[in-house]
Amino acid sequence: MELRERTTGRWPTILTSLGVAPQYLRNRHMPCPGCGGRDRFRFDDKGGRGTFYCGGGGNPVAGDGFTLLKHLYGWDFKTAADAVRQVLGIEAD
Repeated sequence: MELRERTTGRWPTILTSLGVAPQYLRNRHMPCPGCGGRDRFRFDDKGGRGTFYCGGGGNPVAGDGFTLLKHLYGWDFKTAADAVRQVLGIEAD
């Protein structure tokens, strides 16, 4: 099973395990935990994929949970995937 499939429906747990405060994982506008600012971030978790939107002060960023980890921590995809695998107890392919 592909890693993205294994994360479906598990993003709130994954993200909090990786240091994201639960208050950011609600489907409402609030300050972005990645870039700051007021009322520009929303975590909506559509389809259980960890989806979010950040208005980014005119430079919007949106995507799935992996993209959110990249936005919050400046990680590349491999670093984000490795961190997620560790949380889920999955060995790297």
